[in-house]
Amino acid sequence: MGKRSGIIEMANMAGMQSNTPGVTEIFELMKNDHCNTAGSQVVRDLYDKCSSTYEKRSGIIEMANMAGMQSNTPGVTEIFELMKNDHCNTAGSQVVRDLYDKCSSTYEKETADLAFTGPNQTGIILSDHCPDRNISIVDCGAGSGLVGVQLNTLGYRNVVGVDISQKILEIAEQKGVYKNLFCVTVGEERMPFGDNEFDALVCCGCIAPAHISPSCFPEWVRIVRPGGSIVIVLRRCYVELQKDEEEFYSQSLGESFEANIRHLEDSKKWKAISKKIFSGYLTENGHANDGIGMVFEVL
Repeated sequence: MGKRSGIIEMANMAGMQSNTPGVTEIFELMKNDHCNTAGSQVVRDLYDKCSSTYEKRSGIIEMANMAGMQSNTPGVTEIFELMKNDHCNTAGSQVVRDLYDKCSSTYEKETADLAFTGPNQTGIILSDHCPDRNISIVDCGAGSGLVGVQLNTLGYRNVVGVDISQKILEIAEQKGVYKNLFCVTVGEERMPFGDNEFDALVCCGCIAPAHISPSCFPEWVRIVRPGGSIVIVLRRCYVELQKDEEEFYSQSLGESFEANIRHLEDSKKWKAISKKIFSGYLTENGHANDGIGMVFEVL
């Protein structure tokens, strides 16, 4: 941390000594203009002013990035940083895929360090609404298989998983709790399943900034049979403003979340069955964050 922050300070000093906006100032714009409101003229002016120092200072920033990689920066921390800084989902699926590929081998340890209870809550909520252990289930955003393990422990054996990262799915496959696994960019492509194919769908932790968009809800409804259940578990602060977690709140995601829920309710595609607020979705710096668990019945 000290080495990397020292190099960043060098970059800042380079900017001050040159008396012109530099790459650091461009990064500040990126961090503070999530919805592209600055306009092209502002961007043009910044690049015009820093043109003479751009290569030198971007090289220093690259050194900082390298220092971060050499210090084994936790992958999950990088994912959290993306969530905080990409409220409008502009990073693109390849960036997200690369991050999960990078942290696939350490993901479970890092989430365990955060006391991540989302998978357990997902299993509890599903079992409360779907007591039949023979139902077919799709785990959307399966990751390394944490939800799959919980479902298997509860007696559910007919489970398939999908995720954006092939490398993290390879970790899930080793657990032996899924009938099949598919690498799919949910929300950007049609899922490889037929209409009404599943009795239930679960999604834990993936409705989040820079992750799966609520615009995928109609596709979820397509692959779950009428009378089936859709269980969504997520960190509350992503869609509802929470004290001490404001940096994670995305107004655009929250509005999209509510709008897509209402649209499917109004069009009689699903109906809300329950909403559960629970403490301890994960714990950061001694603070237990709230989670939301929602259940919808497909109509």
